[in-house]
Amino acid sequence: MKSLYRAFCSCNHWRYKDVGEQTVFFETFYTEHAGERARSLLANTWGVPESSVIVYNVFPEEELSLLSLDNTGSSSDTMLFETGWDQDAKRPCYLDDFPLMLVSPRTHERLIKAFMSISQIGCGGKEAAHG
Repeated sequence: MKSLYRAFCSCNHWRYKDVGEQTVFFETFYTEHAGERARSLLANTWGVPESSVIVYNVFPEEELSLLSLDNTGSSSDTMLFETGWDQDAKRPCYLDDFPLMLVSPRTHERLIKAFMSISQIGCGGKEAAHG
């Protein structure tokens, strides 16, 4: 069975010197080390050596759910996109940029639906252009 993870990644290869941090969703089998899996997937996706890929803050979906700042009690997938807390608005902050999704088609559909619903929460605009 596969597990869904979220990580923050960057690349120190010269081709990507102007590219900032990327939020990445990916899946692993329970026997795989999630950070190593993300590094391998991204190295292949970006066409760079694995040593150029920096992966950090790797969390499984279950842990993101436990760490969610949304205390409304909903089990919404929007918690996967939380990045912090907006003290003035008294609600969670969410990703603004479209994340990289290296997942199965079913999981991709689920993540897209949740990500696009964030703008309906009133948390700002999203970059919805994706391929």
